[in-house]
Amino acid sequence: LAQTLDALGVAAEGLPHAQTALELRRKARGNDDLSTLEAQYEVARLLINLDRFVEAEALLHDLLDRGKRLQPASDDVLLH
Repeated sequence: LAQTLDALGVAAEGLPHAQTALELRRKARGNDDLSTLEAQYEVARLLINLDRFVEAEALLHDLLDRGKRLQPASDDVLLH
């Protein structure tokens, strides 16, 4: 839903949905689950589209740190 609203040019309306999805995934699957990380990226992407760069940067740094910890540097998945 958040992606659709963003594509329609109303990212601000999609952000609460993306944030809710992220919280639900954190509760259900934990912070390090791939679907949780994808949801966190989606929130960061919407924040960037809304020019909320400081908030997005914090989420993206957290994603990068988790990715480095969860995937060895030699793993091709991290490189894509």
